[in-house]
Amino acid sequence: MDYYHIRVDYLDRELNANQTRFEYDFTDSEVVKSKFVIPFLNETSMLVGGTKIGKGSVRQIQVYKTQLPIDRLTDVANSHVSRNVIFVYHRDDVLNDKKYATEVTRQFLDECHQYLAVQPVVDDPVGKQPKVFISHSSQDKDFVNALVSLLEFLGLDEKTLFCSSADGLGIPVGEDIFEYLKKQYHEHDLFVIFIHSENYYRSAVSLNEMGAAWVLKCGHCSLLVKDFPIGAMAGVVNGKEIAIKVDAGDATARLNELRDQLTAMFKLPVRTQNSWERHRNSFLAEVNR
Repeated sequence: MDYYHIRVDYLDRELNANQTRFEYDFTDSEVVKSKFVIPFLNETSMLVGGTKIGKGSVRQIQVYKTQLPIDRLTDVANSHVSRNVIFVYHRDDVLNDKKYATEVTRQFLDECHQYLAVQPVVDDPVGKQPKVFISHSSQDKDFVNALVSLLEFLGLDEKTLFCSSADGLGIPVGEDIFEYLKKQYHEHDLFVIFIHSENYYRSAVSLNEMGAAWVLKCGHCSLLVKDFPIGAMAGVVNGKEIAIKVDAGDATARLNELRDQLTAMFKLPVRTQNSWERHRNSFLAEVNR
């Protein structure tokens, strides 16, 4: 099996200093391209090693390919160090030694350049009205309606929320379903909430929505229904990204983060903490029932 390890050098504008971050053990080359290389080429923000790197701050990106996960690779490198030398390979150091890791950055850059060259031109989202789009399977309607109620409590409405399974928030009578979905992508600065479930991955329409959101570089967040494991996430939006698993211990904290993000994005009224917690906990109780 091939493993990919990533090094990103960037300018920390707050500290006015160059910094380096690493991520390791990616086994899917497409994830490497979508998460690191394409954002680098497009000069968009990215998340590396728990640090959000702002637009245009990345100075250099390097991709290394090995046959071993990083911990095993480091063990192998250290086994070759003479006992008479006070030196130990650390995770970051071992990648710079050509005996243990092959740099394949140029290959990834070329492949992503070719991919981007054939993508349709997307209008600049500056000035567009933001909108939340809930990408889901119709089989998960009960879960989605509970989520819609929570988002409406925050202040979203028919102008800022699109959900095909909720009355008044879906596709108007007489509209072509696919043309209407395309219109949403092009006329709004969309923030997509993916509802991951077994039903979702059996739906061709849902997977097409995921692919379109990724190509159009929409902001997004993933919610996992009860008993759906993070390891089952697949496609361009997968388990490498932080997600909200409604039956996990950190679900309340993750929903708080989503609330803060949407409140800032849409300039929503700030709800009291007590009222928010009551609605949030009611949502979690309902979807975990």
